Amino acid sequence: MKRILSICLLTPLFLWGLTFHRNVESARIEVASETVEEANQIARLATNCALQADKLLGYGGIHTKRITIAQSGKPDILYEPNRDVLAFMREIAYACLKRTAEQFLEEGREPPERFLSFFAAALAFRQMRQIAPMIFHYEPARAQLELGFLPDAPKLLCSPVDSSSPTLFHLYCLYSELLLSSLDTLKRDNSRQFRMLLVMESEGRPPVESANFVLSSLLPGGMTVEGWFHTQASRLLRNIQRTLPSESIAEQVKELQTLSIARLDSPDTLVTIPLEDAPEAFADFRIDKDALGRLQSRYLSLVPQAPPLLQPAIGEMANAIGLLSEGKSVAFRRKLASAKYDFKEALTRQREIENELDAFAAEHTNVILSYQSLMEIVRRYERLSAEFFPDKQ
Repeated sequence: MKRILSICLLTPLFLWGLTFHRNVESARIEVASETVEEANQIARLATNCALQADKLLGYGGIHTKRITIAQSGKPDILYEPNRDVLAFMREIAYACLKRTAEQFLEEGREPPERFLSFFAAALAFRQMRQIAPMIFHYEPARAQLELGFLPDAPKLLCSPVDSSSPTLFHLYCLYSELLLSSLDTLKRDNSRQFRMLLVMESEGRPPVESANFVLSSLLPGGMTVEGWFHTQASRLLRNIQRTLPSESIAEQVKELQTLSIARLDSPDTLVTIPLEDAPEAFADFRIDKDALGRLQSRYLSLVPQAPPLLQPAIGEMANAIGLLSEGKSVAFRRKLASAKYDFKEALTRQREIENELDAFAAEHTNVILSYQSLMEIVRRYERLSAEFFPDKQ
């Protein structure tokens, strides 16, 4: 798994029995696990959570309280390798947020569990999207929005869902992150209002009224919370490119491998020819540069929707169309032939990766995805990508 951030390790790694320890002094995070790799992974994830929690609530100081994560004993967070990874990340995020909240809440007050749970769920889902976007994505929210469903924002803020119901918990984390991302688009520092939410709950204020009051204070005048969230969530879900399956991309690329052109002696007659035959055909047919421009745009629009391994070849096909519109026939043929070959090779490799990952996921995962299973899926994807495209690593 790629590094999420650089961390300064002030305490060296040491071995005690069969337990490896990783101490991140700058974030006051301490992890004990059975392997070096696992200890390092969890330490990076927890450190990133700690940084995000401080940023969310606007805290720039140094923590004195240490958060411990271990597989045995009495740590703050008990790490169980086969537990739901999203629930595990949410627990880490909650501990980090609670520690930060204690810096500005009055001593002796009850911790604001409702709003802390919301922020923790949002940060957990955001963290998982960074690690495994192929697993943690917005498609369930997109599908439900198309059916006209979107949670009520104030109720979402103050209605925690625990992980005993994995499907509902996953949706709760997804929608929490979607609401937080919607608030991020306001392009302002929301940390003061977020702290206000926590203070109001700790003082015993009614949670839904508190959520309505704070959310309304963040929005432009005249907008209701419900109307704003529906509009902003719809915009976010539309703008986030979905990655299409490789077979869908292959089918669309195949459709774009033909060109419809009009005869010079009969402008109303369209003839469909293979794209590679276009230079010869242009001697008898009219060149429609606007049509070539639209064809190039269709190729370019496929690039962000395709799996990463297929994107370079599709981009080169688009470049070949540009050469054709400039009348550079020889360069066009060479570029198109090279791009088609690269696409065929990449598609074969992408299918092999998808088949292996699908088989592994079917064997090891269901609604609950364990931390170890997730790390194994990520490692396999990176290993296969490195084997197939060593020059791109």
